[in-house]
Amino acid sequence: MENFITGYLEKNEENTLHRGVIWTRWLTLRLENGRTLPIFDMNAISANLPVHRSYSVVVMATYPKGLRYFPTVPRDVKPGVWHGIVLNPAWQTHSIGFRRARHTIDDLEAVLIETPCGCLLMDAADLGGPVQAGGFVQWDASDFDLCAIC
Repeated sequence: MENFITGYLEKNEENTLHRGVIWTRWLTLRLENGRTLPIFDMNAISANLPVHRSYSVVVMATYPKGLRYFPTVPRDVKPGVWHGIVLNPAWQTHSIGFRRARHTIDDLEAVLIETPCGCLLMDAADLGGPVQAGGFVQWDASDFDLCAIC
């Protein structure tokens, strides 16, 4: 199984306002490197998920800002930004068992990216063209949508 992002769940809030929209659930996950990852849960799969425990989560990076794709790892990686290597340009969820997952998880096809924080997903359309395994992705910021809890 892929090494998805793992962290300590600090908050699991219901009906949170963000950018003028009320989200079903809003999670705050503290990663090993101390970075805090805000995660939207539109499908409420995290309802009743206890806080103050560690979880591995499958998240989709959405609305990436400053996104760049390179066919190989560049010499200079911009510090302080999200980055990773494409492991699978057409990743699908088949044969993976999750504790909880959104109802559309089996229809999901995305680019699987290995970051220093763990693996995450990105929509291929956001990358603006074909990508290959071994390619490098870098972006300044994004939202993170919860797809599954491992």
